[in-house]
Amino acid sequence: MKNVEYLVVLPFVPWEIGVYEGKSSLHCTLIHWFSLPLSLPESALKSEIKSIATEICFANIELVSVEKSLFGPNWDVPVFVLEENKTLVRIHHHLLQYLRANGCSLPREDWIGDHYRPHVSVNSDMTFEIGCRHTIRSLALMKRTIDGTKSIIFQISW
Repeated sequence: MKNVEYLVVLPFVPWEIGVYEGKSSLHCTLIHWFSLPLSLPESALKSEIKSIATEICFANIELVSVEKSLFGPNWDVPVFVLEENKTLVRIHHHLLQYLRANGCSLPREDWIGDHYRPHVSVNSDMTFEIGCRHTIRSLALMKRTIDGTKSIIFQISW
């Protein structure tokens, strides 16, 4: 793992800025963990995410759960796969193109680009059963340090 990695998510409810403890609340991952090259400052990433949030806000993206599945490197992480949403996929590709153009390390190529399958992970406290709907109202950037500490470092809500 790099010294610092980032994750871009669409949380169901806004998260608090600061150290993130415990299990993740319901969210849809927009881009899985990646790291920045020295040439790309965190502030530039935040600026790009801010412009993407503006696009999401105007698109009024609704997530709809359509099936249960297993994801993860061992195919043992239960998730709810989301209904196809062209706007969500377009935004994913936009951010991915930005990260690639700026030399970011994207270790899970099998989970991005043409392999991106929007989903919501099953959580022991909450669920997003088949047929459930949720309109996205927030976008967050999480940071993970080499010791595993996770922090919400940037969030936009509308």
